[in-house]
Amino acid sequence: MDPLKLRNCIINNELNKEYEELAREIDHVVQSGFQEILGNYKRLHISNIPFSFREADLIALFRCYGPVFGAEVIFNERGSKGFGFLTMYQSDAEMAFQALNNCVVNGRRIEINNATPRKAAIKTPHKTSENSTQTTPQQLQILSHAFTTSEHLPIPSPHNSSQHYYNVASRIRPLKSKCRLFPQ
Repeated sequence: MDPLKLRNCIINNELNKEYEELAREIDHVVQSGFQEILGNYKRLHISNIPFSFREADLIALFRCYGPVFGAEVIFNERGSKGFGFLTMYQSDAEMAFQALNNCVVNGRRIEINNATPRKAAIKTPHKTSENSTQTTPQQLQILSHAFTTSEHLPIPSPHNSSQHYYNVASRIRPLKSKCRLFPQ
């Protein structure tokens, strides 16, 4: 793999991390903004729903307690994950909670809770001990030169402590992202 492609992979990986963090921040701002604007609405988390349930089924189950403003069943590549979310007026949501919490639906006892915003992962800085070695400028220059001029870098073997030369290009998987900063 040429150094330019390797650099693109590294930059795209960093961009994907930044996009994920930005999406979490936007989600938090939107959720808190809706809470202020639409304070009389409540979002419920409904767990242990039948795997055959879709949004329409959740709406049908809850609409007799009041209007439903949004329903979502969570899926992954294998199908329903068995839980979903529903938004109603706060007073209607409380009535639905009283009537349907721990109720058996299609053989499954559903559980209803207030939905909570997704918490962003808290990153902690790496701790370094006082006696840890620091990379010298000379070591950085050697590593930088090796990284930009060769596909083979000295990397400790996972099997023993001796040093082996691995083909770095064979260890890097291409990103699925279509975002490219540099032409290839």
